[in-house]
Amino acid sequence: MKNIRIIVPVIACLMLCLYVVGCGNATGGGGGGGGGTSTYTLTVTVTPDATWGTVEANPNLSNWTYTSGTTVELTATGLGGKTFSSWEGDATGASSSIPVNMTANKSIKAYFRAATTNRFILSIIVTPEGAGTVEVNPLQANYLDGDFVALSAEASSSAYIFDHWSGSLETTSSRETITMNDTKEVTAVFKNRYLLTVAVTPGGWGTVEPWGGTFTDGTVVSLTPTAIGSHAFHQWSGDLTGEANPGSITMNGNKNITAEFTTISISGHVSGGTGTVNAGIGAFTNSDFTGMFTFEVFVSPGAAFDYTLHDLPNGTYYVGGWRDNDGSGFDIGPTSGDLWGNYQITSYTGTPIIVNGSNATGKNFVFDHTM
Repeated sequence: MKNIRIIVPVIACLMLCLYVVGCGNATGGGGGGGGGTSTYTLTVTVTPDATWGTVEANPNLSNWTYTSGTTVELTATGLGGKTFSSWEGDATGASSSIPVNMTANKSIKAYFRAATTNRFILSIIVTPEGAGTVEVNPLQANYLDGDFVALSAEASSSAYIFDHWSGSLETTSSRETITMNDTKEVTAVFKNRYLLTVAVTPGGWGTVEPWGGTFTDGTVVSLTPTAIGSHAFHQWSGDLTGEANPGSITMNGNKNITAEFTTISISGHVSGGTGTVNAGIGAFTNSDFTGMFTFEVFVSPGAAFDYTLHDLPNGTYYVGGWRDNDGSGFDIGPTSGDLWGNYQITSYTGTPIIVNGSNATGKNFVFDHTM
């Protein structure tokens, strides 16, 4: 078959791609739909543009769609004093003529450069040493002025991640192309990846968001603890300490953090009457007061209830008073005992609440805790 020289402009290539999409649908997407012979499309782009060179295909088909297994010979020729530089994509190397086996849809770039005898050296550095590798295409001792060189950076293990290029190339994409119009030195910068391990104690008393993970060196991670049921966040331990909620930690190494939760308890006595105080704690579930803590207290009318709250984490508290067991709002309001403020204490002894209603038996003593 006679070879036909085809100039592939960028616009023509785009139109061809649109045409190919239609062909792909008609032939089962180039993968063998409907039991017929599979066909695949070949897309070739000339860079910088079609005035720099041409690419011949043999065999040449007007729609660049080939039967599976066909070997297509591509030949690149420069125009107007330009010369071929290299291939990129589904074909690589610096030879101006290459075979392409059509076993799938293929997309190839043909790079051209100005004809010259000037040659430049490309130096590649990886930092930290051993953190990754850089694939150079084409790989040569030196390059002619105008040569295009494809660079691809990849981390050597999960302990690192590519971050950016520096020097003669300054981008953050791990795959880039550099033009050799001078001596170039490019550094591939990788960053460490560190593991954050989060635990909760006692187990089941709360959660932390995020629940650990892997983070790039220098990342500041915000940690938010959330208590479950009637418990409350108390403090951090391990590589993060203190009571801040949320807490934050800078990932400059592997970190192990524990969120410690506590159960608030109450003790007290009744004067001027009879009664008992149960030290157990529960969550108040009435829709108006969800999230408040409750303690069951049995006190005769007219008595004074003197109480102490134990194991309080930092936060703001409000002593709310008495409510019915069924959560139906105030039954007997306190004459004193409101408690506001931020505290760094483990217990609080409240001013006695005077029970001045007719019947306080079986009521819930309620207080609100907001971290």
